[in-house]
Amino acid sequence: MKKVELSIKEFVVFILRKWPVVLAFMLVFGILFGVMGEGPFQQQMLKKQAEYEAALEDYENALEMNAIRLSELEKERNEVKTNLEDSFLMNIDPDNKQVASVTIQVTGEDGKSVNSTIARQINERYYALARDASLEVLFGDFAAKEYDEKYLQSVYSVSKGTYDLVTVSVFGNKDLDAEKGVQAVFDYLLSKQDAVTEGSGLKHSISIISRSDSRVIDVSLKAEQAKQKKLLDTIESEIEALETLVLEKPEEPEPLAEPLKPKELDVPVITSYSFISQMPYGIAIGLVVSILMISLLYVLRLPVQLPEQLQRQLGIRYLGGIQKRI
Repeated sequence: MKKVELSIKEFVVFILRKWPVVLAFMLVFGILFGVMGEGPFQQQMLKKQAEYEAALEDYENALEMNAIRLSELEKERNEVKTNLEDSFLMNIDPDNKQVASVTIQVTGEDGKSVNSTIARQINERYYALARDASLEVLFGDFAAKEYDEKYLQSVYSVSKGTYDLVTVSVFGNKDLDAEKGVQAVFDYLLSKQDAVTEGSGLKHSISIISRSDSRVIDVSLKAEQAKQKKLLDTIESEIEALETLVLEKPEEPEPLAEPLKPKELDVPVITSYSFISQMPYGIAIGLVVSILMISLLYVLRLPVQLPEQLQRQLGIRYLGGIQKRI
């Protein structure tokens, strides 16, 4: 039989008798944990501080980027909105677009065609005059609404045909009659006839040889207007999303009451470490270690543990034993 008979009562009493040892272990381990725990605590707090500062920097960068993006979007929205409201093209009905044009011919004083070389020079002068004409001035007398020059230029075109022809085209809408527009350009060129004659040295005249005024459906213009309106809706939606976006600011690490700013982070000092709060962990471990050591000592010092020990110590044959009751 290899049964170890141990008395729980005697075991507990043995431990209680060693209370100075238990107390000493508890105090030693408590002090050790209190002293040695500050280093890891400092490292842990510094790590939390570094993580907080990184998160705070990301948060501030996100705020700055959102502010920049919001400013860009507002500027873009104003440009698109202004274009939709003030642009001549954006205010043309693409399903009923007015297109007027006139072809102007240069002829000699007697009504006959002039030398091609001279006619080409004169034609170039009229082409330049028509191209550089101020449409705000020319269309201002009859247009129902004032448009900036850049918007009027988008519905106005001048082209050269053969050596003696210039074609002027204007798109119209409810605020501007395209037919009156091309006529105003021709009248302007007519007023410059004497100056061109003086510059070229050849008396001549200009006249309209063909005129057209029609209504067309402009599919590409309709698509561009829809594209600009969709772009405005998209920009406004993104602006609304940015204005209502609430970024979650990172929480300050505990137990730091006031986080150190990056520029001030030379030698950060954590003052919230508690020596007393770390001691219970050491005391608990000291208690466990002391009990284990006393238990080991108890087992090693137990006189009789096995029948074989009796036979070896007394030199007699073991016949049986009576179990001690507690």
